[in-house]
Amino acid sequence: MFEIGFEDQGSDTNDPAEFDEQVGAALARLRGAGLPDPVFIVVQTGTKVLETVNVGALGIAPFAVSSTVRELAAVTRRHGVALKAHNCDYLTREQLGHLERAGVDALNVAPEFGVVESRALAALLRELGLNVQLERFLALSYESRSWEKWMRPGTRATDTDRALISGHYVFATDAFRDIKAAAVDRAERRGIDLDARLRDAIAAAIASYLAAAHGLLPLMRSLEPFREMTEDDPGWESRYLLGHAFHLLGEAACRLSDIKKRTGEDDEEALSPIDLAQGHYLYGVLFLENAVRQLETTGAVSQHEALGLL
Repeated sequence: MFEIGFEDQGSDTNDPAEFDEQVGAALARLRGAGLPDPVFIVVQTGTKVLETVNVGALGIAPFAVSSTVRELAAVTRRHGVALKAHNCDYLTREQLGHLERAGVDALNVAPEFGVVESRALAALLRELGLNVQLERFLALSYESRSWEKWMRPGTRATDTDRALISGHYVFATDAFRDIKAAAVDRAERRGIDLDARLRDAIAAAIASYLAAAHGLLPLMRSLEPFREMTEDDPGWESRYLLGHAFHLLGEAACRLSDIKKRTGEDDEEALSPIDLAQGHYLYGVLFLENAVRQLETTGAVSQHEALGLL
């Protein structure tokens, strides 16, 4: 179970005709080698993250981008695979709605939540009066230089801005563990659960994406062409939700296969994708086991119960 893509993330969309040829050629090569089809194909959907802003064309010309993405979704469906969008951080609910209505099956969000966690941690360190640990955290992150790939040309971002953008890249280092240990100790003495504070910050950031996820199936049901296509297929929703579980499992394999190393770190363990893979795998198993249980007991997968696991 895996996904494929054809180029680095850009700010515009793929050309549908060229994309159709690329997909056909890629699938032919995979099948010729006796390999299974991918679950997802990553498509350029006018989404591109730089710093803490989505600078993709979706924000400038949402209707033009939606029109093209709709054509790209038709291509993936003709080939029997699902369409996935990357760099969907920092999108508004309205922009997410454009992608949903255009036929995007899945989207990736990650850097935004890393920045949210780093900002929440920095705020808590200030609250706890741990200014030395705060400076060490910011210096550790800045010196990793993992922020470089996220910068806009001619950026005016401060060193602190850069450090907060890349803070999550150093969370697995021994140096950061020492900083966090001091913070946990001070927080506990004040009756504060540090990890719970960080989780709450991330959960708040996820809320808009979760709302979009809950609204996707009702939106699909409301579309007349889609209703006509699925009227004789009562199991399509269950298969769609099962696809979410399989996507998480596929992402686990993707994390393990990501051999790109983040620059600026001497600690090899900190660069390991194993923790990310384990998180995706455990969530995938959770969703899959829940879906199978529902199918065995009721014959269908409930959207409310499946997404309630989030």
